[in-house]
Amino acid sequence: GGSSNVAMSFPVHSVRHPPPLHPTASRPNTSSSLSCGVSSNKPPMVTTSTRTSSRFTMDHAKSQDDFDALILDVNPEEDMQLIDQLLELQHHDHKFSIEQRDDQEKLVDMEGEIVAQEDRLLQLRENLKVYRSMKDKYEQLMCDVHSLESEKLALAKELDQAQVDPTKGCSTLIKK
Repeated sequence: GGSSNVAMSFPVHSVRHPPPLHPTASRPNTSSSLSCGVSSNKPPMVTTSTRTSSRFTMDHAKSQDDFDALILDVNPEEDMQLIDQLLELQHHDHKFSIEQRDDQEKLVDMEGEIVAQEDRLLQLRENLKVYRSMKDKYEQLMCDVHSLESEKLALAKELDQAQVDPTKGCSTLIKK
């Protein structure tokens, strides 16, 4: 129903409000109080649409006060410190990513070198097998040479004895 003669007031901060988003939008009231109902300067508001509009104005004023409080709580120096810290973290993260990529490339290179060295070691192992085989053959041949030298000396001694005394070392055909 009826209208009330009691004026309701809400505190408004003396902070500048942001400009309206739309050119036809009106700025919020920046006076020391917002009134609802009968005021000495304005005609009484009686219709239902006016009450809804008044409720919207009160909600808008409350959200504007919350916005104003947020603006007052903002500290640009702290924000700059936070931004600096975030930039520094981003820089360290980027630097870490680059180092990680470089380390990954080095790891791939090292793995390639390890594979190449393993191939060389396998080749050396095969060469050692060949060298051992050659050494064994050499030792066997040296033993054969040594035994042939011994046999040669024995035959030379026998020849010398046969030449000194032809009857002892000669066959029966020479004796006749």
